Amino acid sequence: MRQFVFAFLVVLMILPAMSVHAQGKHVAIYVNDTFEVVALNPVTGEQRILITLDSPGDRTRAYGLHVSPDGTMLALFTRTSDFTLPDEDVHLYIVRIADSQLLFDLDLLPAEYIFPADTPLRDPNYEMTRAIGEVVWSPDSRYLAFISGHLGNADVFAYDAAAQTLLQVNNAPQTAAFIHWAPDSKTLVFNEVITFGTGSGDEIAGTYFASLESGVVQPITFPDERIQQFFVLGWLDTQTLLYSPLNFLVGANGIFALNLANGTTSTLLPYEMEITVPVFDPATRALAFVVPDVGVEQGLVKGAYLFPQGAATPTFLQSGQFYFAQLVRPGFFQYASSNGNFLLDVNNPQLIPLPTSDFGAFVSPSADAVALFRTDGVYLSSLGTDNATLVLPGEIQVPIWSPDGNFFYSFGFTSEGGGLLQFDAINRAVHLIDSRMAITSPIAVASQ
Repeated sequence: MRQFVFAFLVVLMILPAMSVHAQGKHVAIYVNDTFEVVALNPVTGEQRILITLDSPGDRTRAYGLHVSPDGTMLALFTRTSDFTLPDEDVHLYIVRIADSQLLFDLDLLPAEYIFPADTPLRDPNYEMTRAIGEVVWSPDSRYLAFISGHLGNADVFAYDAAAQTLLQVNNAPQTAAFIHWAPDSKTLVFNEVITFGTGSGDEIAGTYFASLESGVVQPITFPDERIQQFFVLGWLDTQTLLYSPLNFLVGANGIFALNLANGTTSTLLPYEMEITVPVFDPATRALAFVVPDVGVEQGLVKGAYLFPQGAATPTFLQSGQFYFAQLVRPGFFQYASSNGNFLLDVNNPQLIPLPTSDFGAFVSPSADAVALFRTDGVYLSSLGTDNATLVLPGEIQVPIWSPDGNFFYSFGFTSEGGGLLQFDAINRAVHLIDSRMAITSPIAVASQ
């Protein structure tokens, strides 16, 4: 097993946890300065080492910490920062959080892989390096689907956590990418890519629907020849896929539903409608999107929209210069505009202004608090009223909320030093809880 070093680390002491309320038990997961992947209980201060990573140099980083939906397993993706040396690798580890048992360990590159001297687009040997590292848990947490080139081609594989076996989903010379699970956790959709391009978009060889039960991989045929690359928005059921074709200017062209059982396509919003990539809420089956200023009006006023389940047309919410919509929690969307951020309850579709921010507003999963990035620091506020409290001067990385919305985590600096920070949304306070966190480490939160 290779070892991994994280540069620019500040070694202080591990500080005790400072939380005074324990709703929604969870652990914060990160990498520390001695190459240990740590699960920290923020209430008790207990640290559990999930895995220790070996390290022959300072070139490797943890690029992803992916917790299974049930909170029991961690998929850790690491890769070297420089592909030009002979001992380069890209590694995937799966660890059980409760007892730190290593379930799976795989180098995703072929044995003795030599990185191309240049960047030859459409060369599968090169495009492989751009695809591997994609990992997606199935909704029921049984499977982890990922792209690997360890057998020579960049194909889709699925690790079965129940059987502790590895399944190869496809075998093709083209590079697999863009995996999306169906709600039944037994089937998935993916693309085969000729090249990821250099900014002008991906060149897609085909789209496929795979069944893990039968092992059958079937191509998907779209009725409109203009549709080559698309975004999977979600699933209306296990056989009906929602998608939007890619638009390089604004995001997407229209909204469509594809029945994989019979191959028929329904148009929810015509292709000519230029919109941001719609966001789907599986709980309410609603879609949120924006018609931005840079788009071409085709019967829709520029502004914010909601497409409720079963509606024939989308609901216009408000005009103006809107940028995007995102799902905060089931039943709640957030819209960003030039006039600030707004929250929307699908059951009461009116845009509610959020407190002002300069660099972003991050609503908690409980939809009752918001972190505000302003020019002078990080604030915490209630929703519906601007009663923001400055909790930390300066800047931090993007916050990672706990599932209950009572805390969020980030790397930053306080008067005590730098490291893993815990922000308490109830008491509006910030605590340095581990000064040994590596500055390059991602953060994940797992429910317990």
